[in-house]
Amino acid sequence: MRWICVVLAGGVLLTCGCERRGAARQVAVDFTLKDLSGKDVSLSAFKGQPVLLSFWAVQCGACRVEAPHLSALQKKYGGRGLIVLAINAWNEPRAEVARYVRSNQLKHRILLDGAEVGSKGYGIRSLPTCFWIDRTGMIVHRLSGFSRHDLKRMEQWTEEILSQ
Repeated sequence: MRWICVVLAGGVLLTCGCERRGAARQVAVDFTLKDLSGKDVSLSAFKGQPVLLSFWAVQCGACRVEAPHLSALQKKYGGRGLIVLAINAWNEPRAEVARYVRSNQLKHRILLDGAEVGSKGYGIRSLPTCFWIDRTGMIVHRLSGFSRHDLKRMEQWTEEILSQ
């Protein structure tokens, strides 16, 4: 199932699309990127744990709306093993990303310089785009774009990967 919508919220145009799980699941592509502290982070380090992987950018309006919800999911489900990783897919300057994360008190892990990982590894065409990766390293859901109507689905898909 695929749907597209356009929403005007607070003067910001948000586009969203949803791609539900297909018949064939995909293996999540491994990567290594630096976090805000300069530490290398690899997806493979989280094998056996459910991961919510988001590609985003500071200058993306829909990403700014989505970001606090990712932190809320990390806070709510982190104790059950959920890992939320947000990859900056526009290769924005570290200082700009760090300032945004600090001022918005984001609690999930932020990775830098992910444009190539997003485009070549995950086929990202729009931001934000999230992937729900189960404990076996398989992508089970993908959500392109964001609107507040997606919150229930995000919660359901998170519960799903936690219960597998």
